[in-house]
Amino acid sequence: MQRQGSISQGGAWILGVVISGCIFGGAYGLLKNYTPKSSKSTHASHGEEASHGEGASHDSSHQSNDGSHGAAPVGEEHESPKEGTSAGHGAKDSHGSETGAHENGGKSHESVASHHGNEGEPAGNHSESPDGKIHEAESARKDKAAKGHKEQSHVAKAKGDVHWTYEGRLGPRFWGNITDDFITCEKGTKQSPLDLVDAQQDARLQPIEFHYEAQDIAFENNGHTLIAKFPNPGNYIRHGDDKYNLIQFHVHAPSEHFVDGAPYDLEVHLVHQNAAGKLLVVGVLMEALGKGSPALEPLWKDLPLSVGARGPTIKFNSESLLPKKREYWSYDGSLTTPPCSEGVKWYVMSHPIQISVRQVDQFQAAYRKNSRPPQPLLGRKILKTRSF
Repeated sequence: MQRQGSISQGGAWILGVVISGCIFGGAYGLLKNYTPKSSKSTHASHGEEASHGEGASHDSSHQSNDGSHGAAPVGEEHESPKEGTSAGHGAKDSHGSETGAHENGGKSHESVASHHGNEGEPAGNHSESPDGKIHEAESARKDKAAKGHKEQSHVAKAKGDVHWTYEGRLGPRFWGNITDDFITCEKGTKQSPLDLVDAQQDARLQPIEFHYEAQDIAFENNGHTLIAKFPNPGNYIRHGDDKYNLIQFHVHAPSEHFVDGAPYDLEVHLVHQNAAGKLLVVGVLMEALGKGSPALEPLWKDLPLSVGARGPTIKFNSESLLPKKREYWSYDGSLTTPPCSEGVKWYVMSHPIQISVRQVDQFQAAYRKNSRPPQPLLGRKILKTRSF
């Protein structure tokens, strides 16, 4: 009985060991074959990158790259991920698209290049880097500003609204650089005014026939000088067989023409034009000496000092601006203000008229200096009349 009991106990022990072994072995097998889901997904992803050109994995990789970049409208590559898009999408772009693009014959590069000026940057770099977007926006802003500036400059030139002055960066030295319309101021070969020296007497020069009469005029301040206009005919000169109508006169301080290297206090330009549009300007030098000119008092009494202002209308005979002796210098020149057009005939009276210091001061209250310096002679001849 004891022997049987021992056997029974031993058999139970052996059976227990067998059962335990089976349980342990089954559990060990399960643990050995178990793979976490996230690790499996990772292995599959790397498997696709490593197996381009092999079956469905290769096609899937291409579809993902094309779907996320090649087919995307312009601008979507820089937008933030939409709702429902995982963070893994950006990581895939940086690994899958960049690597895939090189191994896929540059397909992703071509897609991106079509949107970014053929720079050839991988799509993932554009989607993840804010610098690309900032630089593109800045470049577009600068291009737009430059285009707007160019259009604005073109409009200003078309309207003739070009600002110039008698000093500084917009002064006479720089007129030719302000606009192409003023290039003659710099490149012209017959420019005015001149320093009237070494003149040659020419007996063929005849006295000028002045036909001036009193008319209603008023000084206007146009921002460059004081000017009086003659809209109605009646004042003219004759030069040979040609008739030139007086269209306006204006004043410069100091004189624009020099005589033997020195200016006078003021100079008045009487501008004439013939039927063909040719200009002839009579220049009269004005010297501050003595009591001045009583004939100028009505015109000088209330000068318009501010730009755009207009003085009182008076009846004035422009012959009051001429000296009694009417010999003159003659030469071919230009306008003395922009655009400095050439083809202007100049007659500068050899004798000045007298004005007072007070009259000079009155004008200079409006314009202290509004004169262009003398220009190079460049081979021209200055002629002078004999005594009349």
